[in-house]
Amino acid sequence: MTILNIIGAQYGSVSDIEIVWTLIAAVGLALSIYNLQDAWRDYEALGMLANGRRGIAVLSIKMEATRIVIQSIFISIGVAAMTIADPSDQLGRPLNVIILTTLFRWGLVVVGLLVMYQSYANYHVRKKLMDH
Repeated sequence: MTILNIIGAQYGSVSDIEIVWTLIAAVGLALSIYNLQDAWRDYEALGMLANGRRGIAVLSIKMEATRIVIQSIFISIGVAAMTIADPSDQLGRPLNVIILTTLFRWGLVVVGLLVMYQSYANYHVRKKLMDH
């Protein structure tokens, strides 16, 4: 078993990790879009009130808009990575290149998951606060 088998299989020019981070970003993007729409409805429902609930709605709109940009960038990186073939002589690459490539790819997965979690947590906190 080589290091490449441990890192992930490949399908043509597309590796498992590229599929995973692109799917995570797509799910995160969908969640952020939903949350943005929900936060906008909260904002509109509060009308001209200038209280903490309105501040939460405004902040949620800004946070979700930012997450939409981040997840869109991750999707773009994933799609671009899927169109670029990895070098055919992967075993001949220096170990530091293999390590850096692996850290970069898994870093995108972890950051994508964290951004998606932020959307999830923001939704639940906002709903809890708005319902009280």
